Amino acid sequence: MKNAPVLVTERLTLSPPTAADIPNIVQFASDARIAEYTLSIPFPYAEKDAQKWLDMTHAGLESGLQYVFAIRQQDTHALMGGIDLRLNVQHNRAELGYWLGTYFWNQGYMTEAATAVLDFGFNTLLLNRIFAFHIAHNPASGEVMKKIGMQPEGIQRQCVRKDDTYYDGVFYAILREDFEQQQQAKSAYKPIDCSYYDELEALATQRTAVAIVYQLPDGTPHTVHAQIVDLFTRDKEEFMVLDNGTTIRLDAIISVDGKAPDLHC
Repeated sequence: MKNAPVLVTERLTLSPPTAADIPNIVQFASDARIAEYTLSIPFPYAEKDAQKWLDMTHAGLESGLQYVFAIRQQDTHALMGGIDLRLNVQHNRAELGYWLGTYFWNQGYMTEAATAVLDFGFNTLLLNRIFAFHIAHNPASGEVMKKIGMQPEGIQRQCVRKDDTYYDGVFYAILREDFEQQQQAKSAYKPIDCSYYDELEALATQRTAVAIVYQLPDGTPHTVHAQIVDLFTRDKEEFMVLDNGTTIRLDAIISVDGKAPDLHC
């Protein structure tokens, strides 16, 4: 098998599923709610279905036409769900698909994973267009698509069938030019208020643990309890370093111990 890409985010590692993941795959994919919202997942779900997914992973990587990632917790490496890109080489585009165990819903994990896969699609595979769709009665999936910058493109009536039922598909897409514009907008640094910076410096001197809420690269809020150990400036951008090794750009801070910063010094 060709060398498989591995993507790392703030909380996740995305890497190909393996035979060791089969128990977790079966456990999470056996939930009827997963099958209800995911066309490619049958119900009930068995080990043979998980093996088919692994076989598809290997075949897609060998052909270069599909990249399948297991979504894993970064600290335990345990599988939480899956995400993939299915390529159309002729038109230089890909379809994004994903699923996540219900235990991990509503925690920003899918948005975080999908953001990383978009970056892989545009910056590594050099795609021009990535699209996705969800069946109409799963609007939560559409919220993920919006959060990662995709734009709605309309509804195709009864465009897919699962078992004996036809479903409407709600389509979203993002172009390379959209992605690049969004990256430029995200990268522009917005200085924080000078007095707030002074307060952060004081906290760094005190070395007491504080509750820090900040935005991950995909825009998802994340909370950490840690000590501020350093503040520094690099290329006119300001950063803080925490005692857990995390470095946070200061304009990503939402609050520190419940106090929000003012922008513009």
